[in-house]
Amino acid sequence: MASVRPSRLAAWLLLLATAAAILLREPRMLLAPRMWGEDGTNFYRFAFQNGPLAALRYLPVNGPGYYSFLQDAAAALAVLLGPPQWAAQVFLWLSLLAQLSPAIVVLFGRSYVWDTTWKRALVCALLVVSPAAGIELWLNLVIAMNHLGLAALCALMEDLRADVSRARAWGLRLLLVVGGLTGPWAVALTPLFALKARFERSRESRVHLALLLACCLVQ
Repeated sequence: MASVRPSRLAAWLLLLATAAAILLREPRMLLAPRMWGEDGTNFYRFAFQNGPLAALRYLPVNGPGYYSFLQDAAAALAVLLGPPQWAAQVFLWLSLLAQLSPAIVVLFGRSYVWDTTWKRALVCALLVVSPAAGIELWLNLVIAMNHLGLAALCALMEDLRADVSRARAWGLRLLLVVGGLTGPWAVALTPLFALKARFERSRESRVHLALLLACCLVQ
């Protein structure tokens, strides 16, 4: 069955509703944003002490052993933008973007699986009622790798055989690079992307495989 792209209006409305629901689930975060766990104690502290360029290469000593680009980039950006009081805002909004990334792929893509508006709306609802409940786990970059891994899985289900716009192509590429360089979950899907490239035989599926293989070398 041919995949179908959702209407642009429906996609934007669902994305805005999902973002609002995520924020309203913990409205205290808007009034008093915070950096949770390693976001503040490791990544931001290192960037504040050593500068943004050094922060982009930071790998915590005695950490989990993988590179976390998004946390490094957030810390570097927070230091560049201004005083420490603003840092939590940077982490908050980048956390929201990471948490929305699966919805963005599903809503603005053309999937083999999410081929109706109702199915796409279900994905958005599941993101809001995620088991990662509570202020401790909600909207932080410590678990952004989980959301980016889920977004990579959604990208795996994208139909890339024809009519891939430049914006969609580069958006998916950027997602896979950021996800592949932020924790292990996106690169863990590399064998499935290899199978997709083998059977779909599209140019973009081969590009996606090459990007994830490069990320594997870094990780």
